[in-house]
Amino acid sequence: MCARRFPRQVKRWLEVPNNIVQLLPFGHVIVVVDVKSSLYVLDIESGEQLLQLDSPALFDFSAITHPATYLNKVLLGSKQGTMRLVNVKTGKLIHEFEKSFGSEIAVLEQSPAIDVIAVGLKNGRILLHNIKYDETIQQYKQDGAVTSISF
Repeated sequence: MCARRFPRQVKRWLEVPNNIVQLLPFGHVIVVVDVKSSLYVLDIESGEQLLQLDSPALFDFSAITHPATYLNKVLLGSKQGTMRLVNVKTGKLIHEFEKSFGSEIAVLEQSPAIDVIAVGLKNGRILLHNIKYDETIQQYKQDGAVTSISF
């Protein structure tokens, strides 16, 4: 694992029990999701595990992003089409979004607008969703699953 933070480079092995499916560099930590939908927060410098969250019933992690200006928070998307906002410092669930998108969330990406996240679904829909108000602002549709989103 190689993580860049300012002008130095850190290399180390990540110690997690299962295969890694998602990585999110996040300040001085890295957030890791494994194949069993467990979330780990690891210190980049020491490799020490700071937090472990196991996936609750009916919420299998499928996408992750850090919403801009949300201190110590990550937004998690699920295979069930729902989202949760979690504090990675305390491990507490901050908010569970009411809206289900009806398809597995494949991608979550911060837009240039604060509180607006692009949500890419396996059924080809792309939504711009305001997470502050839990409202979808705009929808798009493509043929095939969404594999990535960029602004």
